[in-house]
Amino acid sequence: MGNSKSKMRKERRLSDDEARTQEETHSNQDLYLPQKKNEVERLQSMHFLFIHIFECRFLPPIENKLKDGAFVLDIGCGPGTWILDMASHYPCSEFYGFDIHVVFPSQIRPPNTHFKQANALDGLAFDNDSFDLVRMSSMLISFDEQQYLGVLRDSFRILKPGGYIELIESEIPLVNEGPIFQKLLDSFESLLSSKGIDIRLAQKLESLVSSIDGFTSIQTDRRITMLNEPEGGISGKLLMQTIDEFFQSSVASGFAAGLGLSLEEYMKHWQVCKDEIVTHGTGLALRKVCAQKRF
Repeated sequence: MGNSKSKMRKERRLSDDEARTQEETHSNQDLYLPQKKNEVERLQSMHFLFIHIFECRFLPPIENKLKDGAFVLDIGCGPGTWILDMASHYPCSEFYGFDIHVVFPSQIRPPNTHFKQANALDGLAFDNDSFDLVRMSSMLISFDEQQYLGVLRDSFRILKPGGYIELIESEIPLVNEGPIFQKLLDSFESLLSSKGIDIRLAQKLESLVSSIDGFTSIQTDRRITMLNEPEGGISGKLLMQTIDEFFQSSVASGFAAGLGLSLEEYMKHWQVCKDEIVTHGTGLALRKVCAQKRF
């Protein structure tokens, strides 16, 4: 993969049914994750929170490979924070990322980083056996289960034998939810379920990966962070801030409309939920799963 252009495949033409699915998916992504400035900042904050909570930048044992020179792909890279961070630590490796929204740096960036606008559901436009690591994070409300599984299968295809996939998702429901917040999440789940999205997908990651013949050495790292102080510490405080930003900005307008509430009504309801999260001792479980492609 020394010449990145030679590894790019021609994107296939979508059938009418696939095109309709793509239109629905684009609509879902635009409704629930508009790429506003504060959403970009939230995603950037989540990157550094993940490092602090998991105490690592990646789970697979590929440190030496990254130092020598590896090829890495981040699916749904957002602003590219993980790629930019990794590229600075491993200058001999090449890092590729794409997202449906252009919020990643297009000009001022390290020379070993490569970004493009693309939708994973159009197919991963790379040759077979191209990457040493494929990563996907915080994508569970972007795809339904079959779409997520399809992206995993395509990720397997572009991984080199011995390469790794890494997935990171937040578990819903949260740990020790209060009744008010639980009711809000039930409505959230119902709304997304009507669009084919399973918000409990994080708990299925291991089974999805193991369903693909050829993945082996599956590992899971699950970390619970309390969202109240002092139990959660600085991680809990910052994680609560990102959750607050998510519900106040990222999904607010789409969620309010889906629930038949005015934005003002929704914001008042969220404030009550936020207060309950802190007083009730609620926590968030983050799940990181990795697996190796069989040699």
